[in-house]
Amino acid sequence: MNNALFLRLRLAAKKCILVSGSTLIGTLLIFIICEFGILRGVRLILERSPKNSFSQKNPYSDSLSNPDKEYPGLFEEENAILRANKKYVPFLVWGYLPHSGKYVNIGLNGLRIVPNSINREVAIKKSSHTKRLFFFGGSTMLGQGSPDNKTIPALVCSHLNQETNTCSSECINFGIGGYVNSQELIELIGLLSRGDIPDSVIFYDGINEVIAAMQGTPGEHHNLKDIANIYETHQRLKPAGVLPNFMQYVWPKVKEYIYSQSNFGRVSKYVRERIFDHESRTRVSQGWITDTKLLESYLDKAAEVYSHNYLIACELAKAYGFRLTFIWQPSIFEKSQLSLYEKWQLSNGTIGGISNINYQAPWQYMKKRVLEKLSALNNRTSQCPCQILDYSDVFADFKGTIFYRDWQHANPSGNELISRRLFADIR
Repeated sequence: MNNALFLRLRLAAKKCILVSGSTLIGTLLIFIICEFGILRGVRLILERSPKNSFSQKNPYSDSLSNPDKEYPGLFEEENAILRANKKYVPFLVWGYLPHSGKYVNIGLNGLRIVPNSINREVAIKKSSHTKRLFFFGGSTMLGQGSPDNKTIPALVCSHLNQETNTCSSECINFGIGGYVNSQELIELIGLLSRGDIPDSVIFYDGINEVIAAMQGTPGEHHNLKDIANIYETHQRLKPAGVLPNFMQYVWPKVKEYIYSQSNFGRVSKYVRERIFDHESRTRVSQGWITDTKLLESYLDKAAEVYSHNYLIACELAKAYGFRLTFIWQPSIFEKSQLSLYEKWQLSNGTIGGISNINYQAPWQYMKKRVLEKLSALNNRTSQCPCQILDYSDVFADFKGTIFYRDWQHANPSGNELISRRLFADIR
């Protein structure tokens, strides 16, 4: 009797394993077929997705303000670098690998090339007649949306060279996409500790500080929770040794990949957003702070960190003998004369899964708090070679399109306006 029961249980178990295995294999095959079946079509669909606002159809598109028209292939080359050409950098978390392209070139040191500057990788030691300038910032300083010779550091360097009628300026673009002011300050400290002393240091910030606060990590680097999760998961998996413990951490990653990275997941997300179109334009991405009071407290903390960074940088400027400039950068929200394209961008565009309009209130609140705190510090820094500049109004009277891609990044025309003012402020 016991043997018969054992045999029946054994057969049932085999049948269960076969059915489960067949179901799993069948599901996997269907998933693979779907992936390959929509691979070609998904790109056309995603071009109309609200994730990247500049790819949506704008009825007021102006080819004269579109960098990708003047420099064909710029956006494609740029996106490939920003997404896949990254490396780990001690203390700073991420940076760029070297890249040689038509419009975007990253040197062996991981920094964007400034064409009309003294070659940083050849002449490390500064001669007495050379003026060395460090430019720090995020993707706007890096020059996202512009070729090498149209970034802010490149344009400032051109103005300096024209004034002296010689190439005697060493302009170094330390801009890295997503960097906050704290990362930039850490990099400056590292450079100074290695004896790399500049004549002038420019910090160009604001936008990334607001985004970090909206992510719930004021004063910290972007995507802190995601990056921390990678490290913590790796630490847990190292001693795992058993399948259940392994699956506990792997299965969520598989689900996350299917939802966010696979073509099947992207199409599913696109369909949902098309069905609930109004909600998709006004919602805030999952995990971002939506409570107004909580967000304001985070923005206050970010402003506090930023102001303390300024004090630290001022002391460094005094100790090492360089001139320091802190700039609060402009955005589409301060541009009083919006073009038709920018009006559409402001009301319909999104970036990072968040509509442009949802950035406006946090941006304006943070700007007010930062400028108040920095103004209060003037007496404490009066003996230091430091200046605080608000560039919010730099595009105020410009009627053409500046913000082609989103509410943050200026096109080459915008960079030119910024560089002219900056050149006048630091000369």
